[in-house]
Amino acid sequence: MMNMEVRAMDNNEYGFNNMNGENNNAVENADVSSENAAQSAVETRTASGEQVYGSTYSEAQTGESARETYQTDYSRNQYSNQSAYSAMYGMNNENVNNNDGNDRKEKKTKAKKEKKPHGFLFRAVRGVACAVVIGAVAGASCYGAMYAGYVNFPTKSNNELTDEQLSQIAKELNKSYFASLSDGTVANGSTLASVSSDSVNSGVNVIDVSGIVKNVISSVVAISGTQTVTNNSYNFGFWGGFNNQSYEAGVSGSGIIIGANDTELLIVTNAHVVENVNNLKVTFGDNTEVDAVVKGMKTDSDLAVVAVKLDDISADTMSAISIAKLGSSSDVEVGEAAIAIGNAAGYGISVTTGIVSAVGKRLTVDNVVYDNLIQTDAAINPGNSGGALFNSNGEVIGINSVKMSDTKVEGMGYAIAIESVKDIIDDLSTQTTRVALDNDERGYIGVSGSSVTSEISQTYGWPVGVLIRSVTEDSAAERAGLQVNDVITSFDGKDVDSWETLVNLMKYYQVGEQVEVVYSRLENGAFTEYTTTLTLTEKPQVSNK
Repeated sequence: MMNMEVRAMDNNEYGFNNMNGENNNAVENADVSSENAAQSAVETRTASGEQVYGSTYSEAQTGESARETYQTDYSRNQYSNQSAYSAMYGMNNENVNNNDGNDRKEKKTKAKKEKKPHGFLFRAVRGVACAVVIGAVAGASCYGAMYAGYVNFPTKSNNELTDEQLSQIAKELNKSYFASLSDGTVANGSTLASVSSDSVNSGVNVIDVSGIVKNVISSVVAISGTQTVTNNSYNFGFWGGFNNQSYEAGVSGSGIIIGANDTELLIVTNAHVVENVNNLKVTFGDNTEVDAVVKGMKTDSDLAVVAVKLDDISADTMSAISIAKLGSSSDVEVGEAAIAIGNAAGYGISVTTGIVSAVGKRLTVDNVVYDNLIQTDAAINPGNSGGALFNSNGEVIGINSVKMSDTKVEGMGYAIAIESVKDIIDDLSTQTTRVALDNDERGYIGVSGSSVTSEISQTYGWPVGVLIRSVTEDSAAERAGLQVNDVITSFDGKDVDSWETLVNLMKYYQVGEQVEVVYSRLENGAFTEYTTTLTLTEKPQVSNK
């Protein structure tokens, strides 16, 4: 009895207590049979003695053996069932894992197939949208920071005037200034028209300068002509190479009538207006157009004098023009009135007004330094170059120059102060007027050269002019002592700043004429200036052999 209970506990400890119903019943029947057999053996032993007890005990032992055999078989079956179930469960898990893996692979494959790259348009729109959003956020942040700083840390006190108030005060002062000049007179003795200011409905004071303009506009002319422009372009065709294409481009500018001699009407303008210009013409206020020639030019001052033959001007035109009076720019004060008249954009003579913004300005343009400039807020547009800047007395105080004006900044124009260039104008006006000659009449120097530009001059310390590359044997240059590497800086008193300028000057000098030439020669590491006189010769004939 004790042994059977121990075995049953051992079976439960090893996990066989979860058998199905039929096996459990069989074990219970076997336990009952063993207990009955043991009970019978006890009762028989008690009744019959030791002999009967031995027999009964043997039977009971036999029953117990049978029960052990059954349990052993049952354990084997149970183990086999568990092994089979474990194998099947493992296989199922493997199948499940495999199925899960396959499902994931299928999902990834589908995701890859479904996820197509976006097109260029979508990416571009997305990029622009992101940029707009980022820009808006950054702009809002900057504006907020600036506004907060302005509110918390103001830069002006309440007692300071605003820009609008200052502008209004300037207009009122200008108005008063013009009103005080209503009884003045101009150079030709005529009475200056009354300068008035009227208040319009908008409350803005408008200055009337029509009286001044009427008396001086006839002294300003329009200048026009053509200029040869060469474009170097590469030919990408079959043969390749560079193509040099030339064409004539129209140029326009302005001029101021400054006087006359026995045969010519003299007009001052900017050098860059007439330099290397062909078919030069002057148009007067009555739209009469006549031919003109360059009498003298000084490029480093950006000044030139143009001459028109008096015989080419009709009596009606002569009665319609006037000679400008050159004022004193040294008396000009900042804030006084300024009137600019010129051939703006080549559309004819027009007028702009303003004030003198500054005096004695200095600018560097194309590596050339210009001093004593007058700055004005009167508009100086392309075509105004060479035109006049008048004061309220109708006097020329400056020669307008777009070359020096900053076209990127509104209200910042410049004029050459007339006081500083009167001597140059007088010198140019007295030079001999020359007319372009035919090719067979032109004189010949006998050199080849290249331009020493202002950039090269600043970089290497060479003088601006023409560097002589070669000298023709027995030519005018060789007879005058010119050598290779000499730099020609002046020809007959005219500045030579490029090879093109020298070639253009030679159009007006004939064979046998004597010309003074200024040149620089490099000696002991420095340039020394010399002056020589050469007699122009005929251009040698090129033999065709």
